Amino acid sequence: MKILTAYVYDEEFRVNTNKHNKNYWYEYIREINEQLGLSAQEIPLKSLEDSELLNEISILFIGDFPVSDKMRDNLDDWVQNGGVLIGFGADGLDKIFGNSHDLDISQPDNDFTISGYFSLKPDDLTTDIHSYLHPEQKLIIFSDIQGIFPKESTEIAHLYKTDGSDAKYAVITKRDYGKGHAYCFAFNVPQTMWVLHQGIPITYDRDGDGYYRTGDLIAIGQNEREVLYADEILFLIQNMIAQKPQPLIYAMPPKDNQIPDSMFYWGGDDEAAKGTQVWASNWMKEKGLPYHINIMRNAKGEFTVTKEEAQAIIANGHEPSLHYNFIDNFNPLAFTEADIKEQMDAFYKHFGFYPVCTVNHWCRWTGWADTAKWMQAAGGKADNSYIHHPLPPLNPSNRLGFVFGTCFPFYFYDDYKGDNKRLDFLEEPITAYEVGYSATDITDFDIIHKVVDIAVRYHLVMDMFYHPINVYNHPACRKAIEEVLRYIEEKGIIAVHKGNDGIWEWWDKRSKSRIYDVIIDKNTISFKAHCEYEEGMIVKLPLNLDNKDIKVMCDGKLINYKIRNDFGKDWLYMIIPVGNHEVNILA
Repeated sequence: MKILTAYVYDEEFRVNTNKHNKNYWYEYIREINEQLGLSAQEIPLKSLEDSELLNEISILFIGDFPVSDKMRDNLDDWVQNGGVLIGFGADGLDKIFGNSHDLDISQPDNDFTISGYFSLKPDDLTTDIHSYLHPEQKLIIFSDIQGIFPKESTEIAHLYKTDGSDAKYAVITKRDYGKGHAYCFAFNVPQTMWVLHQGIPITYDRDGDGYYRTGDLIAIGQNEREVLYADEILFLIQNMIAQKPQPLIYAMPPKDNQIPDSMFYWGGDDEAAKGTQVWASNWMKEKGLPYHINIMRNAKGEFTVTKEEAQAIIANGHEPSLHYNFIDNFNPLAFTEADIKEQMDAFYKHFGFYPVCTVNHWCRWTGWADTAKWMQAAGGKADNSYIHHPLPPLNPSNRLGFVFGTCFPFYFYDDYKGDNKRLDFLEEPITAYEVGYSATDITDFDIIHKVVDIAVRYHLVMDMFYHPINVYNHPACRKAIEEVLRYIEEKGIIAVHKGNDGIWEWWDKRSKSRIYDVIIDKNTISFKAHCEYEEGMIVKLPLNLDNKDIKVMCDGKLINYKIRNDFGKDWLYMIIPVGNHEVNILA
């Protein structure tokens, strides 16, 4: 039996929505698959009329498409015969999901407004997903919401109004239906995750700090900053997919032929502080760490780092890059595409190469995807300016935050004027910013432990942001970094360490890697894998086997594997080398 995961998609719906000057939010299903490491196939809506084609699919995502009676009947039969259906605000499928439908709740004001909250209920699908740091914090919805009641289903998440009161509706349900499973999200998951990730378009100084900064993008309002609002939804979807042995590409590469628990990337801005950059690079090299240094021009428009110093940083195995300066001699509000190009060209002229992942001084931003488009057009590949904490304060140091809902990198998508196209430009969100010490050189190791613990618990890709000038000036900063390494060693944590450019390279090649031709044959699961990353990639496979005494073979040779329980599910982890391979798991 072949295992194929697909998502319903119709280009005509996207075109018509964009023509009405609206974003086609379902487009973000592509990014959800990207973050999951899921090689899903796009199928047109009309294909649901073909029961034979539908029977070739094992897992199917569907959004708010108008379905005919024949489509509905085919989907009903398909689920009962063993299919896994995951609906995101899907219309007309209540019977399959086992729900009754009451009045819908419209999103107030605009597409970027919170329309409701929900809490996960205890269930095998929700095990260990919700925040242990802030269990009282509810998750957030940005879309219209269906008013549903479980009828032949089980409620696994409950809906609350924007004022926190009980809305009296379920918002996520599950149903074991015949041999299959039907999962209903009563809201537009792609819209919710897109708004959480990319934020609200900046049209005014929303937080009142006097500048257009990425803090003005933050959509979560006054809700708790240390909750993974988008990632918790991602983990729940992952558990739904796990009903079938669908392989996924893990969010991090191997570490010395081992399966890592988490990945940390290290970088910071040089603040045009002459004489600190190479010193900080040398110190980080002594600690065995990668490091990414964003080099900024001063108020006079001059780089204080010489070409020779940049080469010394590169010789340390570190990454010199550009720190865009839109503070000195700039409008505190909008800047322009020409401003970006001028600074990128100046960097190239001075150093002789283009940077990969850049940062904007004081996390300046304008528009929505506009700044990302301009930086991509100038030759950049990634940004690290999405701040971790609401503003003000001006510089929220020694704090952990996931105000964009995620710890994972994500690609930008254009607005309706750009056909909602995915930009080949990556955001690496700031999460752990100058953690472990204060400006008075007093260490705070509790937050170091918090950062590492949550990274390991959820297997996160964590940004460790430390300015070179602080590494140079503050012994407590250096002690904080040393404590990260000490704590990782003490806990026996397997951690991957990268610079920001290294994160971009991994995520870019992960995006281009694929898993296909997944087949179950008696006691064997097989698939083909294409890996673009030189160091290999890790494939994780949900196990629904009583017998854990298995063999894993790659191209006919036995390879090592690891079984780990994540979010209540057993997963088989295996390392696949670069190139094309055939993998067989024998139970």
